[in-house]
Amino acid sequence: FRSADPNFALAFSRLGQVYANLGYDNEAERYSRRGVELSQQLPPAERYLIEANDARVTGNTAKAIELYGNLVKAAPGDSNLQFTLASLYESNNDFDQATQHYAKVLEQDPKSVAALLATGRVQIKSGKPQDSLDYLNKAYSLAVRLENEEQKAAILQAIGVAYRLMEKPQDALKNYQDSIAIKRQIGDKRGIAVSLNESAQVQTTMGQFAAAEASYKEALQIRRDIGDKQGVGDTLMDLGLFYNDRGKHDDALKLYKEGLQIERERGDELSQATYLNNIGDAYFAQGQYDDALTYFQQALQLREKLKTPDSIAESVRNVAVVNTKLGQYGEALTQYLKALDLHRSIDDTRGTAMDSYDMGTVFHYQGRYGAALKAREEALKS
Repeated sequence: FRSADPNFALAFSRLGQVYANLGYDNEAERYSRRGVELSQQLPPAERYLIEANDARVTGNTAKAIELYGNLVKAAPGDSNLQFTLASLYESNNDFDQATQHYAKVLEQDPKSVAALLATGRVQIKSGKPQDSLDYLNKAYSLAVRLENEEQKAAILQAIGVAYRLMEKPQDALKNYQDSIAIKRQIGDKRGIAVSLNESAQVQTTMGQFAAAEASYKEALQIRRDIGDKQGVGDTLMDLGLFYNDRGKHDDALKLYKEGLQIERERGDELSQATYLNNIGDAYFAQGQYDDALTYFQQALQLREKLKTPDSIAESVRNVAVVNTKLGQYGEALTQYLKALDLHRSIDDTRGTAMDSYDMGTVFHYQGRYGAALKAREEALKS
């Protein structure tokens, strides 16, 4: 298209989205930005669409949802716009809205493989993996009939995730491997990395640690090669957790710190908070409690800014645990009480029980045995 019309703004915009779908973030942002630059003299409707797509490509999900929402209001019968808006809600973890908009696509085309796959995927993310299989199996049958290898691979991947969550690891791994085989044939590098990452998680649960590590490393290398920044961040996180759980805390810290820098560059504060928390975990496991406290406090500050109650409760509890190790019992009790209130506010009985039990430990260290017994009885009750 560049030779036919080097100023075709919408084509640049769509090329940017194609690169984004493939995980080539640098190319995606470059072409999308070029589309925006060339769109200034276009009619408002086309310019608005290009700006909406640019927000999507650059990861500004909130802005993209607003812009695509306005486009859908202007053209509610446009299934492509409905699908894009649904996918944005899905990426923003608003699964109710995503389901509603995918349903509108299916109303217009009940045999839309993409919409069936997406609906199944949202069911999985909503904690209903069994329900997802109806949509995914129907989508797979249609994809086989249409001989669409790309869709077949994506559906097998989703079915694998559903089986993993249903605690059927062998079925999950088989579907992942079938998906990888197709993706290798069609050269879908980003898809291969996604399936390898999922395979590694299942291989870990099955005790296949060497295979899991190899899968993570291959996924990481592929994502580095294609410039998939978000994918690199995700795999660094997972491989770091893998190493930390195996007692390789220095290896985990190296990966966590690299991932933290990537997420800072991307501006993803939610992932930054998770990385800060995980760095704290690794330092804690090594007995470096002052360092652990520093990172746990940074994670807490960011999570309070993001207003995520469950994560805030986790961070407050982590700070309390470290303060206990440091012998700062008064501060630890203050933090445990705060964590207890937070866990109660979100009906997290397991978290409440853990807070009560650990408060009992602090009381024990203080020689307050009656209070310790009461706290642990409360934990047992929870």
